[in-house]
Amino acid sequence: MIAKITAAFRHAPVLTGAFALAVCLTLWFGGRTAMHAIYWSDPRHQNQDIEGWMTVGYVGQSWRVPREVLKASIDEIWPDGGKTRYPPIHKIAEHTG
Repeated sequence: MIAKITAAFRHAPVLTGAFALAVCLTLWFGGRTAMHAIYWSDPRHQNQDIEGWMTVGYVGQSWRVPREVLKASIDEIWPDGGKTRYPPIHKIAEHTG
């Protein structure tokens, strides 16, 4: 098995390296997707009471609020200036009073 891999690498190093990178990226993003699906399918993470440590995105994910609706409503009180992330709820509350 190792001999076949080394032979393939010697014959086409760029192609073999690209294939190895593609496999690694597939495993990485596939693992992240699986972990995300497992986390949010747990009923304890759905419709949680809002707490100060939560981010706007977390609240939207927990309550299944579409991203566009969430962004439109939060931009009224916290203009993001081109950013994609918002601070935790308690910081937004402190800033807006």
